[in-house]
Amino acid sequence: GLYGLGDTPRSVAVPLQQALAQGAAPGPVLLLLGATSALGGDDRGAVNAWNQARGGGVDDAAVAGLLVDAYMRQGDAARATAM
Repeated sequence: GLYGLGDTPRSVAVPLQQALAQGAAPGPVLLLLGATSALGGDDRGAVNAWNQARGGGVDDAAVAGLLVDAYMRQGDAARATAM
């Protein structure tokens, strides 16, 4: 919602990072943090967050398309194909 109102991806990430620090469930928060990284042009950070979200219990099917897109933007067709 904040992004839709004109906030930058970086400013949207701040309350998400605070939520993690306060003990929020990491999987869903990391999924959203990955989105803020991708929106900010940081595909490497997005991939890192999304892989952590997978480790935090987010289903691979929910993250697969996001990871494939990020890998392709990085020119890593091998990882995209493996995903």
